[in-house]
Amino acid sequence: QASFGAPARHCRPTSPRASAAVAVAAAAVAAAAMNASLRTVLLRGGPPAAASLCFGYAGWSAWEGYFCEGAVLSAKWEHETLELDQRRVRWVQSVAASASPSSLSLSS
Repeated sequence: QASFGAPARHCRPTSPRASAAVAVAAAAVAAAAMNASLRTVLLRGGPPAAASLCFGYAGWSAWEGYFCEGAVLSAKWEHETLELDQRRVRWVQSVAASASPSSLSLSS
């Protein structure tokens, strides 16, 4: 007879092959339990984590686009470039308008 807490004789594997089968079955049960808990964690925590990553990235992009020094500096350079271009155009137009038609001819 088996003592209290020890498995009964008929539950013990009788051969090494049976022992391996029991070990494989136990490992499969443990893996299934771990996969189930992992699946539960991913199903419960995955969508909120993905949403926070998406909104965090969107917030970072907005911050970079609107408040970053580089964006402000680029906008300032663009404005100054356009202003300088307009000054050059006005200068060329004023020089062309003040020049006499005879000085603009190419014949000598």
